[in-house]
Amino acid sequence: MQSPVKSRSRFQPLAAAVLFAVSFMVAFFALSTPHFNASDTTWIAFWNNRTHRITEIVSVYAALVAGGALIWLAAQIARHLARPVIYHASWASAVMLWVSAVLFSAAPAAMAISGSPPPSAEVDRVATDMGAAALTWFAIPVAAFLVIVTSLTALRTGAMPRWLCSLGLVIAVIVGVGGIAYFPLPLLAIWLLLAGASLSFPRVPHTKAIPATA
Repeated sequence: MQSPVKSRSRFQPLAAAVLFAVSFMVAFFALSTPHFNASDTTWIAFWNNRTHRITEIVSVYAALVAGGALIWLAAQIARHLARPVIYHASWASAVMLWVSAVLFSAAPAAMAISGSPPPSAEVDRVATDMGAAALTWFAIPVAAFLVIVTSLTALRTGAMPRWLCSLGLVIAVIVGVGGIAYFPLPLLAIWLLLAGASLSFPRVPHTKAIPATA
């Protein structure tokens, strides 16, 4: 019978994966800034809308939680697969995710702190564009690398099902190449959720029955 401590440790990959998936999806779907080439009037009107400001701040807090959850999840994966590089890569990805969140929140945070009108449209564009760059050019590619290392290691050691490892490699390529378009990003959260569940509920090795001897 497992001790309570070992039982809790067993489910940590799944708990971390659920926390990451939920917080990342909230951050992803709550983020809705105007297009970079939108008019100055559109940008100013967007930040003057209180609902938009609250939504963006919720997205930012969710992204901060997602970064911490990614580090926690990667630590669990690294422990199961004995690959420290997975944990180190998660820090790089999480830090850039946090940087992205801070840049996306620059305008609503400034308005909330100072109570002043929104910054100029040009400042809004630059901050948002830098936030998008930190996410799509740094945070997501490093996270895709994390998925590749995890999939290859698990494929070699049998720590996860082969189909899940193969799916991870496909998703890593799709997210790494197409992440700049944003729409493939939920695939990353879905795969990490499946990986966390797989590590928390490992397969029972198949053993052949030993025939009884006379």
